[in-house]
Amino acid sequence: MWGFGSRRPVASAMSSLVDAMRGKFGNRQGQSMGRFPLTGKRGPRNFYKGKGAPSMGKLTSKGAFVLQRWKIPQLIVPDLTDTDLKPYVAIRWSSSPEPPAEKKEESQ
Repeated sequence: MWGFGSRRPVASAMSSLVDAMRGKFGNRQGQSMGRFPLTGKRGPRNFYKGKGAPSMGKLTSKGAFVLQRWKIPQLIVPDLTDTDLKPYVAIRWSSSPEPPAEKKEESQ
């Protein structure tokens, strides 16, 4: 009737479009699965992978970027003025669970 060979020409056209997009952007299967990482240079022309950073706002219709304050992470830092903590960890720090030497002598 419509020349597509099916009763629903729009549905068949949409399914073929979805299949085409799945092949381009979906999970890679077969030989291309483990060959190389998919980067912006290896993907198709319009492929943009990004850097994994969350968005802090949105683009307007005119191309301006508007920050959304509720998307900006707020760090809650405790007051460390009266602590004995030092800012760095020693290079030769060991993660052994043994107590310090002076406490060993007291327990013996």
